[in-house]
Amino acid sequence: MTIEHLVGSAHFPDVVRLTLTLDAEYELDARLGAGSFGAVYRARALTLPASAPVYHAVKAIRKDPSRPDSVETVRREAMLHTRVTDIPGVVNVHGVWEDDEHVYIMLNYCAGGELYDWIEEDEFQGDDKHVRDIFVQILDAVRACHKKAVYHRDLKPENILCNEDGTKVYIADFGLVTDRKRSIRFGVGSAAYMSPGMSRSPDQCIGGEYNHTAYLTRSSDIWALGIILVNLIAGRNPWRTARLEDRQFWRFLGSIDEETNFWEHLGVSEELAVMLDRVFEMEPEMRLSIEEMREEVLSIRAFFAPQPVDTDPEKAVWRVACPLDASLGLHESEFLHGH
Repeated sequence: MTIEHLVGSAHFPDVVRLTLTLDAEYELDARLGAGSFGAVYRARALTLPASAPVYHAVKAIRKDPSRPDSVETVRREAMLHTRVTDIPGVVNVHGVWEDDEHVYIMLNYCAGGELYDWIEEDEFQGDDKHVRDIFVQILDAVRACHKKAVYHRDLKPENILCNEDGTKVYIADFGLVTDRKRSIRFGVGSAAYMSPGMSRSPDQCIGGEYNHTAYLTRSSDIWALGIILVNLIAGRNPWRTARLEDRQFWRFLGSIDEETNFWEHLGVSEELAVMLDRVFEMEPEMRLSIEEMREEVLSIRAFFAPQPVDTDPEKAVWRVACPLDASLGLHESEFLHGH
């Protein structure tokens, strides 16, 4: 069986024992994730002894001959990810290869898995220091990417990987990346993390930004960073999607007009609630910058409210949830719409 048979198949096995030759020979011994266009595998270098294994992650992406733009999309991902590979909080790219059927990207293997799983296991609950340490690492990595004109557009806990003990995090999955400060590609990313201006539905939009003019990619990343911070504190999302039809988002907008604390029922401290209101500004230019967010996060004494979280079902919110299919960063919209 060849790598072409594996990646081109409709279903990907959990564990495989295949050899892939890139810069050297690697054994693919575990599937880390799979989507419509490919899979990510753990790869062990066969040039080193099995008693002291060295692992990498190999992202194998199938070329789609029916969509000529798909190859350029993957090449752009590899190129822009490579541009930021030297940033400490970004998963390193070790090489990119192509054959007739696939593009292969070799990356650092992060033994701690996704930040999503650490949140699901309540690893951050009540731990202000852990929240601060991890979120500042994320801010620093995204800020460094922005300085190199690399805008992620799909920031979420599934796309942030951890070292084995969860003390270090790394931005991953650059499948929806762009180097453009403004974009007209709407509906890009994961719904719960999209800023309002990224919506496909103009009738659901709010204010001057939301009339299907180009949105600011830097500001959309900042919005997603705010949602990730809420995830770390509350273990859930504040709303399903930032649209008027979403009941929780509507409550948030009402709380701004009424000067009430929307964040209280999520167990968020008053200090952090004030900051979040500034992160989730409807006008992108009015949102806190990453530098301002970092300063605020370092100065906040407590992220968690001292009182118990409100369990009123009328204030119910949703657990963090995005399909694994998004983990490859290859969405249908990526091949159908402009940058």
